[in-house]
Amino acid sequence: RTTELVLSEVKYVLTTGIEAFDDIAGGVPFGRMGELYGLESCGKTAMAIRCAARAMKKHVCEVIHNPDDSISYKPLPPDKCKVVVVYIDNEQSLDDDMKLVVDGEKLDVVGCRFDTTDDVFKAIDGAINFQEKRLEQEEEDGIKRFMLIVVDTIASTSTKQELDQKWGTQDFPRQPQQISKALRQLVRRVNRFGVAILFTNQVRIKFQQGQAQGGKQTF
Repeated sequence: RTTELVLSEVKYVLTTGIEAFDDIAGGVPFGRMGELYGLESCGKTAMAIRCAARAMKKHVCEVIHNPDDSISYKPLPPDKCKVVVVYIDNEQSLDDDMKLVVDGEKLDVVGCRFDTTDDVFKAIDGAINFQEKRLEQEEEDGIKRFMLIVVDTIASTSTKQELDQKWGTQDFPRQPQQISKALRQLVRRVNRFGVAILFTNQVRIKFQQGQAQGGKQTF
């Protein structure tokens, strides 16, 4: 919901069920890639799992542009849409089976993990290929088909070149280059085929003691 231009291009969203988030962000838009970022243990994975659970239960809304320029959201009937969820758990946050259960119900998702950035994006590309084929059936039965891909987290992967190097050799520049290139290639396909990709990313901040001014912490 950042600008009218973005909203004009978004036709369907996944609502999170968190009223404050949905009011401000408008939910998770299909046809877009988004990022959940924050400090360690701030709830990024919990939010990602919640989105996966909501997608599984088909909490999809159509974005309605009203004559008075306001925006409203019309829930799609559950029997008129299908959502496939792919959860790439590189953070290894789902080792405990209880985390796969949300509100007493086990998540029905495609779960996977990968060692390299290359493999993550190959998997995403393969999932979008699968979604493209599903859309052919949509034209026949009239059921809307969507896909949510969660990548938790992209920062925990390495490049294949880095893994093949001797211990201690750093290869930091290559990973962001690969990610940037892959994202550019995915933008159009994600938009065309009703896919929402949600990345999580961790922010690290070093708090410095003893330099606070006026009672405020500096970092």
